[in-house]
Amino acid sequence: MSDNSSGKTFDNALRNFTFDMASRGAIRHLFDLGLSASEIHDELTFPTPVEAIKNELWNYLLESKIILAEEPAVEDAGVRYEFIRETNEYGKQSFRRVAVESPAPEASVPNKAALVSSSVSDDPAGTHSPDFYIPVYFGREKYKDPTKYKNKLSLLNKEDKAYIEDLPWPLQTVWHRKDERMIRILSVWDRLS
Repeated sequence: MSDNSSGKTFDNALRNFTFDMASRGAIRHLFDLGLSASEIHDELTFPTPVEAIKNELWNYLLESKIILAEEPAVEDAGVRYEFIRETNEYGKQSFRRVAVESPAPEASVPNKAALVSSSVSDDPAGTHSPDFYIPVYFGREKYKDPTKYKNKLSLLNKEDKAYIEDLPWPLQTVWHRKDERMIRILSVWDRLS
């Protein structure tokens, strides 16, 4: 490996470490509090580009399964995972993920209170079942007809508009957790379809 290549690798690793330590946790926390990417940018003390914030928000939503890149599978319904702490013979502790069956199906049906407006609302049974996700096409619409896309954005309230604008929606369909925010956005969005 050449010096230039190892220097770039080191610089990249240092940049990622710095971002992790200085910004990642703060970005996620501020987003959970309801701030938009530009508001998060203004709050951070470490200089972080708005694009990096938007990408981190997207990764956070994917990791927390608020957005799924693939259609939710029916066979995953009823299965959730827990971590069990184990100690080996030398006293070293580790965690193991195990599948646990969810409660009876009637317990997994959400009520109105379960669909909170927060961007991190929980699927009541933790099932990630298809019933808790809505397919969305914001990325495709943004590039297919920019004028219509902007018209639709103008109908949304400030927070919902920022939520859509702050995320790097891909061209393909993604599935968003069915929460009050997304239901509200789509009810306005679909009026112009």
